[in-house]
Amino acid sequence: MTMISTMDAGRERAVRRLTLLWVATAFVLLLILGFAGLLMRAIQSGVLGGLAQDWFYPILTFHGIGMVALVVLTMLAGMWYLFAQRLPMSTTLWAGCYAATVAAVVLVLAATLVGRLGTGWTFLYPLPYLSAGAWAPWAFVLFLLAVTIVVLVVLAVDLEFLWRGWRHYGSLARMYGLEYLRNPHPSDDGRPRTDLTTIAMTTTAITWIPAALLGAILVVLELVRVVVPSFDVGALVAKNLTFFAGHMLVNVGLYMGAGVLYAVLPAYAGRPWPVRRYAVIGWLATTIALWFAYYHHLYQDFAQPEAVQIIGQVFSYVSAFPALVASILGGVLLVWRSGIRWRPAPLFFYLGMMGWAIGGTGAIMDSTIGLNQYMHNTLWVPGHFHGIMATGVMFFFLGAIYHLFPVLTGRQLSDRVGRWAAVLIAIGGYIVVGMFFLSGVVSEPRRYAIQLPGTEWIAGIGLVGAILVGLGGLAIGLDIVRVLLRPAMTEPARGVPSPAPSAG
Repeated sequence: MTMISTMDAGRERAVRRLTLLWVATAFVLLLILGFAGLLMRAIQSGVLGGLAQDWFYPILTFHGIGMVALVVLTMLAGMWYLFAQRLPMSTTLWAGCYAATVAAVVLVLAATLVGRLGTGWTFLYPLPYLSAGAWAPWAFVLFLLAVTIVVLVVLAVDLEFLWRGWRHYGSLARMYGLEYLRNPHPSDDGRPRTDLTTIAMTTTAITWIPAALLGAILVVLELVRVVVPSFDVGALVAKNLTFFAGHMLVNVGLYMGAGVLYAVLPAYAGRPWPVRRYAVIGWLATTIALWFAYYHHLYQDFAQPEAVQIIGQVFSYVSAFPALVASILGGVLLVWRSGIRWRPAPLFFYLGMMGWAIGGTGAIMDSTIGLNQYMHNTLWVPGHFHGIMATGVMFFFLGAIYHLFPVLTGRQLSDRVGRWAAVLIAIGGYIVVGMFFLSGVVSEPRRYAIQLPGTEWIAGIGLVGAILVGLGGLAIGLDIVRVLLRPAMTEPARGVPSPAPSAG
């Protein structure tokens, strides 16, 4: 993906400052949300017990919705910056999205840490209304408003991307790269050619539109239930709407992460990441599969028609195709014998691919009906999504920080600190993920403050892993502060260092 900036100097400064603001805010939130996760493992291990258990469920809700939103919004910020280099993406809209996101953070903090809302990030109906006095209705209303803001922020940027992308490329078909299905090496017709980053963003934008609409229906129904207690949403209807929108939200974050990976890793491998037929087919399949893959969350809901459960398993497998082939195997081949120098940016991206592979394998196993009978609602589930998100997409975010920092600030972070931090975070992260998987194998239920008798030691080892992750994150944070306190050595570079064009 060619990322040489064609913007004027004033717009370039505005884009750079907005991106730096997003990155700084997101990194601070990452440390706070990571500390919340550490506290939960401390409670489950018995290190913090007694009254601390009363805080487990509000912290669980804050950590869960916060990390889901952080994954999506950090990758959205990365994609916005990348496309702002070639498309006239609105800085005013993006500044408004930042202000709205900060408001959403305040609402979540009020709902969970003040209102003590403890439903978990999925807020499955009718749990929010059956709190037995643990939280007030206003806390759930604030939570719903925060979720709505995140949904609208993603939708607004996606719609703008589709509009400006259509005008730039000429059609949605060209954005998807459908010409590569007819000819793997299409001739140069003088028109802009798509790339893998554009294909990934097009997929996420198209799939998010129906998810946002159905999510809006869910929010309206939930709010009506707050005002009219006799109104019954219907537990199975609410669960389908929740997991359709929620599963899609998580996945668009993952796939935007793939788009950032496509754009950045080639700059260090010194090779283009070309568009191939299998990648176009994979992303087209994903556009369809994500509509139906969410059914794997409802295998235990026996009122669901059996046919949709089978559809859920089939499309869960299909949706893994681009992640496995176009992204992970493609990234391995890109790096293989490239002579890449393992600076922190490519190191974090490559480690993120590993986390995505490990967590994704756990997800595919859990989406298999026979295995789901044993793994459903155990800590195996946090194991696979912490693998995908914490040791996957969040590694992409850290890699993007090291890649963009010189561009945004004119300063260079320490490679030595970055490498050591990557080692600490990787070791700690895989300990956390491994202990979740082990807990799932012994049927430890998820979302429980108290662990099964005799298994607290598993959470204790997970706590050690969380501490290592925290130390690595703090090391990066201190290095950022140290570097920012020094004067810039050079004027920030314009645009993002780019490899050769990625078109096949």
